Amino acid sequence: MRRRPHRHCAIAERGNDRRDRRAAAAGPGPLVLGSPPETPMRRARPTRGWRWASAATLSLLTGCGGPALPKGVTLDGATLQKATDWSAAGISGVVFIPAGEQFGTASLQVGVLLSEKHASGQALSAWVMEQYRKSPTLQLYENAGGDEACKAGATSTDTTVRPFLALHLCRGGNAHAACAEVDEKLVDPSGSPCPIDDDDCWQKLCDARWADRRATLEAIVDQVLAY
Repeated sequence: MRRRPHRHCAIAERGNDRRDRRAAAAGPGPLVLGSPPETPMRRARPTRGWRWASAATLSLLTGCGGPALPKGVTLDGATLQKATDWSAAGISGVVFIPAGEQFGTASLQVGVLLSEKHASGQALSAWVMEQYRKSPTLQLYENAGGDEACKAGATSTDTTVRPFLALHLCRGGNAHAACAEVDEKLVDPSGSPCPIDDDDCWQKLCDARWADRRATLEAIVDQVLAY
């Protein structure tokens, strides 16, 4: 049975239409999950109606109208702040970082991607990896397959280098696909935690990080896709 939206959901949808028109005139924004797409992205204002809380998992506080990006994230007891968001051509994303830190150098980045263009988590994950491989990111190691991936590399600016280990996991449902990514800065006093060509070392880091973060990533995508 088709469910009728609540009145405040209908109001939000009209507001989203207006935001989409305003976003079309905005400047280009970055792609969540770490790499620029082939087509220019457009900035969007925050979506309304969702709020997240998390320790090892996340819980939905408010929501309406189907799949939507989270409005906020709390991870490991810390409330993260929104660093950037964007929306274009049926794909939208948002990135959260610890309070007081800067996007691009943050110790932690939690990204969420939502797509109307992809029918499955595998399809959206493949698209994400395609964009990542085209990006200027220094790519040291990856293990990608199906609907998930672990990536190690480094991003840089004129003054800073940020080595990272990132996990993303994608799912499909309710005529959408969604990905969640936890990207954590690698801090090692001796430099890189693994030799560049030591795949076994990098995979052990990936396995350990998956053990810590898989449940959280699954909770994010499941709730983003839920009605």
